[in-house]
Amino acid sequence: MDRKSNSKGLIIAATVALLAVGTAWAGSELRLQTRLKGSRAAAGQLSGKATFENRLDRARRKFSVEIERAKAGDMFDVMVSGVVVGTILVDNLGIGELDYDDTADGNDADQRFPRNFPELDGGEVVQVGPLTGTLQLK
Repeated sequence: MDRKSNSKGLIIAATVALLAVGTAWAGSELRLQTRLKGSRAAAGQLSGKATFENRLDRARRKFSVEIERAKAGDMFDVMVSGVVVGTILVDNLGIGELDYDDTADGNDADQRFPRNFPELDGGEVVQVGPLTGTLQLK
């Protein structure tokens, strides 16, 4: 491969990378998501997902975690990048949720972000009990 071909390849790769980042941040918004999974032995039928949105144009962040098919009454710590950011209590239907929203006013189920909540930009690991996932661009 000659130098000219190699340069073209690098330019194309850089352009694709910039377009991917630009798409994720389109409209001043970052969206991250992950499916939470675990080994069958550790997690059983338990499954879940985590999502994060950062709307820069409205100075608003949202983070939510939901797990399903858990045992009623179970409690799980929610960790983001090794930091415990909250706890999920599973209801009688086997569902547990944690919702943070910068605009939460106490009149809904959403809560304000805790002070120790880490900055997110993709690649962070979310762990809920035996389940884990890595936040990726949505």
